[in-house]
Amino acid sequence: MAPYPTPTEGARVARCNCNPSGAPCLSAQPGNTLSLDSNGCLFNEYQAEALTGQTALTTQFDLVSVADGAYTAVPGLTATIPSAGTWEIIADVSASVHVDFAVPTPPASGTNIIRVFQRLYNTTTNNPVAGSDRAVIGIGSNHPGRFAATGEGTGHSYVTVAGPTSFQVYVLRTVTQVSGSTVTVINTTAILATYSQLRWHRIG
Repeated sequence: MAPYPTPTEGARVARCNCNPSGAPCLSAQPGNTLSLDSNGCLFNEYQAEALTGQTALTTQFDLVSVADGAYTAVPGLTATIPSAGTWEIIADVSASVHVDFAVPTPPASGTNIIRVFQRLYNTTTNNPVAGSDRAVIGIGSNHPGRFAATGEGTGHSYVTVAGPTSFQVYVLRTVTQVSGSTVTVINTTAILATYSQLRWHRIG
């Protein structure tokens, strides 16, 4: 009898009908690759699905021109879950903010603030994933001047899907300015490609 072959990478092997006693085999279907291994067992090799995956942002996403207070899709931060099951999706979003606060003298009460948030969307159903909102970074001051910082937010979402399903990271930029102040978002405000990524793996 032919020796049991080595499965190709990422494959699973189903075995049955082993001598002297073993689980009965299902009828061979057209297209199945059925053979006997050295123990007299039928085997059928088939390709396994990917149980993990990762995608990274390759080009930074500008946050200056986006509408204030509205979630906007980040091109490239997408994932397609290949099959039914329960999956963990991890969104790492890194952002830089650079802002100019023009403040009257004396300053009005309150604080000028710029914030960035992230959210995961199920783009197959066109719905946000419940509980996926996370803060990424924020800067606030009631003093005049230019302020800059970088920060990162990580969101863990657990989703159960009935079949292949696509997801995408959306981001929200908000600016709050107090009376008499002017807040100007400067052109280095962006989602950073270096550290932003989307990861997923099956947990059930």
